[in-house]
Amino acid sequence: PIKTGFTFLRWEPELPATFPEEDTTYTAIWTPVRSKITFDSNGGSDVAPIEGDYGSPVTPPAPPTKDGYNFASWIPALPETFPEEDITVTAQWTVKQVTVTFNSNGGTPVASKTGDFGSALVAPAPPTRVGYTFLGWEPALPATYPSSDLNVVAQWKKKIVVSFDTAGGSPIGAIMGDEGSPLTLPADPRKSGYTFDGWDPQAPDVFTAH
Repeated sequence: PIKTGFTFLRWEPELPATFPEEDTTYTAIWTPVRSKITFDSNGGSDVAPIEGDYGSPVTPPAPPTKDGYNFASWIPALPETFPEEDITVTAQWTVKQVTVTFNSNGGTPVASKTGDFGSALVAPAPPTRVGYTFLGWEPALPATYPSSDLNVVAQWKKKIVVSFDTAGGSPIGAIMGDEGSPLTLPADPRKSGYTFDGWDPQAPDVFTAH
């Protein structure tokens, strides 16, 4: 005999070689077919195949993971019980939405940006901060949205103002530059009847905060 999902083993009691003396009923004994479900992660982490007897419950495995994507489902859908034959199911994915948060670190606020993993990330207008020059973001802002949420922090360099008191000589305007950048002195001031002898204190070679 044939029975879906089972293999025939024998008759019980054992079928004799010749007709018995009386009417007798023999019952078929079956064993369930074992089948295997294979998981194609479709670019995600590996999922080990599972095996079980036909009709026995299927315990779904932990879903696979994939950078920048959320697991959606298996196609075809994972059955509730083991089927008669081996099957392969393939993971389906949706692109993850990622948020980049900007910490202005004392500067003007910059709104966070959200987009699909791998899509172009357009840099926002840089923040401003009185007395400082914006250097960039740390870590550096990527060209596309990363695989997970990201927080970047504004980096700043202090602006230094150097003022000149000419002590009665021709006026010289203040100069400004980033801390650590080279300081180029202006032309010497002039004062009738005097020769310029230098600055006190001596001007540094670079802009320095005191």
